[in-house]
Amino acid sequence: MPSNACCFCPRPATTASCTGCCWTSAPSSPCSIRIRRWRWPHRHGGSVDKFIGDGMMAVFGVPNPLPAREKAALEAAHGMLVELAVLNEKLRAEGRASLEIGIGIHSGVAIAGHIGSRERHAFTMVGDTVNVAARLEALSKEVGYSVVCSGAVAQAVGHPAVLEPIGTHKLRGRQDILMAYGWRPRVVHFHAG
Repeated sequence: MPSNACCFCPRPATTASCTGCCWTSAPSSPCSIRIRRWRWPHRHGGSVDKFIGDGMMAVFGVPNPLPAREKAALEAAHGMLVELAVLNEKLRAEGRASLEIGIGIHSGVAIAGHIGSRERHAFTMVGDTVNVAARLEALSKEVGYSVVCSGAVAQAVGHPAVLEPIGTHKLRGRQDILMAYGWRPRVVHFHAG
């Protein structure tokens, strides 16, 4: 195989794009989330594909098939938000600004494979499914929902009432419009002691 060849396999996948940032004007605020958000996809059968700046891309259903990958992605998002709520409570107690994250989830076919050269390569996911998840994450900041998912995700989990329709949106880099759903999960945690 030439050194720049790629081996790709189209696979059904659900992709979650998560970016954590401090949306505050205070220059001394922490600018990265100190939660170990990487563990939540793993706990729900997914895997972390990569970290990009303060963002993370997780996939569900690749490389191992997952029968309810959309549900698993939503459960992982909920876990991240619960852990973030605990962190924010500590930050507020210290007089520091709280943090927010946005999560975009889309489901569809993506290309999975090793990309790169003989010297440097990595297994990753590429394609429209990945791009849409990233665009939905960006949309979360505009629409005020912690989690924004596509109609494909909402349909796969049976359109539960907690997923609120937030209309159709034209996402950057796409010609067609996409029905989006917002979710503000109820975050419950218990105090120790």
